[in-house]
Amino acid sequence: MKSNTGLCAFLALSAMAAGSAPAAEQPAQAPFDLGQICEGAGFWQKDASALEAFEKKSPFRWVSQERAEMRAAEVPMSYLGLPVVEAVIRVEGGNPRGVFLSI
Repeated sequence: MKSNTGLCAFLALSAMAAGSAPAAEQPAQAPFDLGQICEGAGFWQKDASALEAFEKKSPFRWVSQERAEMRAAEVPMSYLGLPVVEAVIRVEGGNPRGVFLSI
C-alpha cells in the first residue's frame, strides 16, 4: 500500500515572522501531535464513522455540512517539534486524502 506521509504540505505563514504583541500567559497545554495523522497508517484507513469519532477526541471540526474538510486552529498543535497554527484534513468519499499544515 502506498504511504500517505507525503500528503502533508507545509504552508509558512508570514504572520509568524512578523512581530506581534505577546499573548496573555495561560496555563501550558500539551500540543496535539499531528504526527499521528501525517505518519499514522491507521488514520488514512478511517471511514466516515471513524472520522466522526476522531472529531470528538481531537481539535478538528467539520468546515461544512458537505464534510469535505476538517479544520483545527487556535489550539496548541505540533508536527516534528514545530508549532502548527492551523491544520486542514481533506476528505473525499468519506476517507481522509490529505493534510495541510500552516506553520
